[in-house]
Amino acid sequence: MKKCSFIFLIFLLLVNFGCAVPVKMEGISMLPNIKEGDRLIVNTEYGELKRGDVIVHLYPRDQTRFYIKRIIGLPNETIEIKAGKVFINDSELNENYLDQNYNQSQSNLSARKIEAGSYFVMGDNRDNSSDSRLWGTVKKELIQGTLLLNYGNNK
Repeated sequence: MKKCSFIFLIFLLLVNFGCAVPVKMEGISMLPNIKEGDRLIVNTEYGELKRGDVIVHLYPRDQTRFYIKRIIGLPNETIEIKAGKVFINDSELNENYLDQNYNQSQSNLSARKIEAGSYFVMGDNRDNSSDSRLWGTVKKELIQGTLLLNYGNNK
């Protein structure tokens, strides 16, 4: 079976069971891992959220808009950014998914505790991402799903 047919079959099954939704990426905040125009399948029955999960969530300041970001900090953790490096509970976070070409900024964020039931999220393109550094954490109830599959750009 061809790769396209297989992906389409999985997609149909997941949509049929109501646990997956197709999404098209708009913007550059997740470069280079997710590109503008990439087509994604989002799992709406996601269970426990983990650090590193890519999520689709409602924007906390305008819940008619959806954002795609990566979970960096979990509930009740302390997060701090020093010279562009993320620290969780005073330990530097290994972010091997980042590309230095999109992360030149040496920004800082003073230490803050993440509220219970909330997540600190950031784009992979830290130089061009509106995220928790600017507008705060995302409450769990605003999270719509986790990235299940990125099947690229059909341009």
